[in-house]
Amino acid sequence: MTITGLPAPTPGLVPLSAVETIPHLELTDAPRVAIMGLHGGAGASTVAGLLGEGTLDTSCRWPQYVGWERPLPDIPVVVVTRTHHRGIEAADKFARAWAAGSLAPSRLVGLVVIDDGPRLLQDQQRAVRRLAQLTPSAWHLPWQDTWRIEPPTPQTFSTRLRRTLAAIEASISPSNGATK
Repeated sequence: MTITGLPAPTPGLVPLSAVETIPHLELTDAPRVAIMGLHGGAGASTVAGLLGEGTLDTSCRWPQYVGWERPLPDIPVVVVTRTHHRGIEAADKFARAWAAGSLAPSRLVGLVVIDDGPRLLQDQQRAVRRLAQLTPSAWHLPWQDTWRIEPPTPQTFSTRLRRTLAAIEASISPSNGATK
């Protein structure tokens, strides 16, 4: 269910000159988890809804705590993308920025990749595997026909979706040993 990749940013791996700027969102209250869409229509609102209370959808902006609390609170961030060309490009751009260390001080938990259709092409499958290796963790949510006509509810979650959500929750938890 969970694919692991780079555990932390690796300055020097990607030259900063090759990194595009990612917009930031300044927060004075730290959410339990922030969900960042990497492009419009990525599915961030859906993932935020699936993860429930204490989850903040930051749109397409990286959250950054600017309040007075010290030490700085840990803001775990889950980024979301689709498997179409725009989503893969946005995830690649984001992964380069994160790997270069340009997205501090919040903590990237991982990447959720959501299918853009009922069946992925081989090139899409390869791109998803490559992207999964560029972030600390990655999760794949397959196409859900029912979500086209009704919102997801816990009663309609598949076993796979329940396991994926549990894996994301486990990665968000500060007890998982992750540090900033």
